[in-house]
Amino acid sequence: MEKKKPFKLFVDTETTGFPEQAGWIGNDVLTWSGIITDSDLNILDKKTIFSKPNPKTPWNDEAEKFHGINYYQAMQFPSKKQAIIDIMNFIKDYKGKIEWIEHSLNWIDWLFTFGLFYEFNLEAKFRLAFNSDFRFSTIRIARENGFKKNRLNEWADRLNIKLKHHDSESDAMACYEVYKYLNKEYKQEQEGLFAFIGE
Repeated sequence: MEKKKPFKLFVDTETTGFPEQAGWIGNDVLTWSGIITDSDLNILDKKTIFSKPNPKTPWNDEAEKFHGINYYQAMQFPSKKQAIIDIMNFIKDYKGKIEWIEHSLNWIDWLFTFGLFYEFNLEAKFRLAFNSDFRFSTIRIARENGFKKNRLNEWADRLNIKLKHHDSESDAMACYEVYKYLNKEYKQEQEGLFAFIGE
């Protein structure tokens, strides 16, 4: 009996802070965008989910300059609980193994999403939905293939991707395009890279 091939989920988040400075603790997700494909990278579904930050979370004006979401807009977003419900509803029709793919070195989007669930003691539900054994970094894959300039905007220039950088939907789509390119150009010769399990 042939094993069912996994779906792929390309994710990007925009948040209230800079993860390289403070991590997901003390910062909130504002927008979460996901693109689901089949194993052949045909897009099946995509969605952007909004999440209202904690009013007590310090608002980062510098982060706002990047994602363009102001405090007043963010306060109109649906609740964090609703965001979690929306994420789970988004993936519920794609049963079986889901591979998580993001364009970062340190699993920034994974950690911010985990933090959203963690706040409501739902980390077990998160880990059941998104197994850390099946997460992939397009930056890591690119580096293993010898690419030196791997920021998303640099990849957009390289592949002529129309990118609205720091818009989560646009960034998730760019991540998908980068993965599709690497998968097509390098998978045959370096199959092992696409079985990479991130630590």
